[in-house]
Amino acid sequence: MQSCIDLSDPAESYVGASWLGLGPPLVIGVGFLLLGFVVMIARAIGSPEFFKRKPETASPHVIAGAPATTIGDE
Repeated sequence: MQSCIDLSDPAESYVGASWLGLGPPLVIGVGFLLLGFVVMIARAIGSPEFFKRKPETASPHVIAGAPATTIGDE
């Protein structure tokens, strides 16, 4: 929270400019955060199968470093 307060002061920026009454670093950071949400929602609408996938886990053999077996090699 303190970072947002510090970054909102235009005098604390490198050039001392004011964008929308706030410091440029804060405007850029919040802008990219909002852009990320928009892109994520657009991709969720365009490619819903990606967001419906279940989390996957690695085989315990792979984690332990043992050679992985294939189906039928058991």
